[in-house]
Amino acid sequence: ILVVGVSGAIDESEYSAATSQLVITSVLADLPADGQIPAQAVITKVSAGGDVLAERTPSAFSDFLANRADQSVEVTYKINDISETVTIIPKNGVLVDSPGRAGIGVGLVLVDTIKYSFPEALKEATLQTWSSLKAITIGLIGLFSGMVAGTADFSQVTGPVGIVGYVGDAAANGFTALLYFTAIISLNLAVINLLPIPALDGGRLVFVAIEAVIRRPIAPIWSARVNIAGFLALMLLMVVVTINDVVRLW
Repeated sequence: ILVVGVSGAIDESEYSAATSQLVITSVLADLPADGQIPAQAVITKVSAGGDVLAERTPSAFSDFLANRADQSVEVTYKINDISETVTIIPKNGVLVDSPGRAGIGVGLVLVDTIKYSFPEALKEATLQTWSSLKAITIGLIGLFSGMVAGTADFSQVTGPVGIVGYVGDAAANGFTALLYFTAIISLNLAVINLLPIPALDGGRLVFVAIEAVIRRPIAPIWSARVNIAGFLALMLLMVVVTINDVVRLW
């Protein structure tokens, strides 16, 4: 995937007018852009009076607005293949570090397709796989710890129903984005399958380890009972997660 190229944040020094995109990462509440531009929108044109933003980078965008407090600025953006133009009036005091500069209250990132040579891709893929595995493992440990303590936040968990929506979003961003998302799902399944829970391979490894220590097989009746209990617990978790997914769709 990395050899073919994936969409990612780049430095402004790597800006290309032909391929780089200026993307809204966040919109701050109660500021000029709130309700005007959605997060994940791609800025395609910015103009004020007769002036047009020449280079669509975060710093150029900020500089364009800096001295236009209380002036109308037209911002054209695209999201989900739909283009919209809105008029926003920048205000002073939006930027905490620069109260004298006008702004509209958005987070920006410069995005482009990043490609790696094959040796670089092998290294980067290994690093990304390892960091993703660590993040997934930590997240799952936190989830199950929260379930035991009764503090689990299921709003951060997605099941099959929710995954379908994410697959659609990934596919809309291109084939490599879909492959990337598939890789993340595969890593999730790998970690989940190795959890020491009966009915999963990780649970079976625990049984094998116990049998190695006691040097005799565990009675089949107890093995079956524990596996059934583990399976029922997993099904209950699946039901809870699915209900949460359906509620979010509403």
